[in-house]
This record gives sequence, C-alpha cells and structure tokens, in this order.
Amino acid sequence: RRPAPADDDPFVVDGVNILTGEDVVDDTWEPEMQELTTSIERLERSRRVDDGVVEERPEYAHIVVDEAQDLSPMQWRMLGRRGRQASWTIVEDPAQSAWEDLDAARRAMEIALGGERPASGSRGRGRGRRRSGGAARKPAPTRVRHEYELTTNYRNSTEIAAVSARVLAVALPEARPARAVRTSGIEPVARVVPEPGLPAAAREAAEELLGQVEGTIGVIVPLPLEESGGQASLFDEPGPREPATAWTASDRDRLAAGLPERVQVLDVLEAKGLEFDAAVIVAPETVAAQSPRGLRVLYVAVSRATQRLTVLTADPEWRGMLFAD
Repeated sequence: RRPAPADDDPFVVDGVNILTGEDVVDDTWEPEMQELTTSIERLERSRRVDDGVVEERPEYAHIVVDEAQDLSPMQWRMLGRRGRQASWTIVEDPAQSAWEDLDAARRAMEIALGGERPASGSRGRGRGRRRSGGAARKPAPTRVRHEYELTTNYRNSTEIAAVSARVLAVALPEARPARAVRTSGIEPVARVVPEPGLPAAAREAAEELLGQVEGTIGVIVPLPLEESGGQASLFDEPGPREPATAWTASDRDRLAAGLPERVQVLDVLEAKGLEFDAAVIVAPETVAAQSPRGLRVLYVAVSRATQRLTVLTADPEWRGMLFAD
C-alpha cells in the first residue's frame, strides 16, 4: 500500500492529529484510502511474541458502552480505533451528560461508529498539508442500527417522576421523560430554609426519613467549595455564576457525623448512578448555579429516590418551580 499520511507519526490517527485536531493528508495518499493503524500499532504487531504468550487483540469484535453520554470525544476516538469492524451496544441518557456541548460528544460518537467523517480545516501543527475546507468527502459507510428508547420508568414513583420531569423540561427541553408506572401516594416534600440553617435542616430531614423507610437514604448536597473559599466546579470547569449557597467539605462532614450507616451524605456527582429508598436534595439552586450543566446534574440528583423525596431550598422560587401548586 502507499504510505498513509504521517505514516511515521504516532500522533496522527485516521488523518487527524490527535494533539492539535488538525486534519492532515499526504500528497501521495489516495483520498479514498483511510489510515487504519498508527505506526506504533504496526510496530507492536511486527514484534515476535514469545511462545505461550497470547497477543492482545488490536481490535474488538463487540464493544459495550454504558453511560455513553459521559465519554469524552477523545475516549470515543480511542474506542473507534479499536472497533472499526465491531458490533456495538451503547446505552446512554443525554439528559445525564457531563458535557456542556452535547453536539460535540454526539459527533465524536458518530465518527467512532463510522457514521460521520472527522471535520476538516482544524487549526494546528502536523505533518502533511491541510485539506482545504471545501474539499469534498466521500460519505461514510452506513451501518445497520437498531435504536430502542426506554419509555417506562420503573425506578421512581409517579410523584417523584413529576418533580424530575420539571427539572428535565428546563435542563433539556427536547428530552422526553420516561413514564413512571408506580404510584406511591406519597407526595415529595419541599421546605424553604434560610441558608445558614440548611445543614441542620438536612440532618433533621434525614432523621425523619429514618423512621419512614427501612432502606437507604441519600442526602445529596452541592459540590463543596474549597476550604480556601474558591468555587468548586463540575467536571473541572467553572460555572458562569457564583452559587447561592456556600457549601464546604466540613459542612458535609458535620452533617454526616453520627448518622447511621444506611444514611449516605454525598455530593451531586457522587450520587450519579446510585439509587436510594429516600433522598434529601439540599440547595438545588446552588447545584444549578455551579456549572453550565448544573440543571442536568440536578435532574440526576432528583431522580435518585424510589419512595420518598425531600427538597430543601433557600429560594422560595425554586419550590414553585419544582412542585406544582
């Protein structure tokens, strides 16, 4: 075969510099040819394997991705390189995505699945020449897809699902919440508490729930501020607004002290993927303000409870937003 672009450059994958994002090609490379491996991979394949040692497969036959909405574009690129011929099972909920730019993550997934070509014209340094922005690209090969949408909510009661649906409608208006099928007859509780009293109110709510459920209780608080006073951030990116309530790690420790083991005090990111019989959501206004993804993070937190939900807020408007009159 003819040399592919930057054949000796391990940082060029599929004609894209993975460090700079630049789309590079080689003058001797035919446009319809696509680079399949890096030079490092080809070197590793050329090495002799000692007797009795099984060589690791360079590519996968089937890839299962759970919580796919949280994968970064770079992670999708890595999977795409290992799964060019693979079948895929992907489970995701965009409403729970950690990424501010949902479209960027979606494009990265499409490229990994072979449904879209990498964009050209990116700036940066790399070997070869830059493909002109107007250069035509051949359409990506079509793969057969079977898409299934979860339309039934088995976790939350209808009463709790109604609250999470109101958050979702603001966080991601185009999303369709799954329909809850279980009615408990127990309405969620909302309490307006002055900011300094939130930790004490959260402890009181947890102790109250101990007598109402036999299982686990999650007290879900905002991400803590640094003890030095700096603002905490979601996924290492600062939010655009200062949080309404300063919540520190020591506040959380004091709240958890002395509570039984079945009560867990954790921040909104730690609660992701977990499930509790009852949950106390502390300062939703702060959670929403800590990051551009704050409302999606709040949606995840509110949907952790299966039986009982208590929301504590210092802002009366939030009680009106989360709970119907």
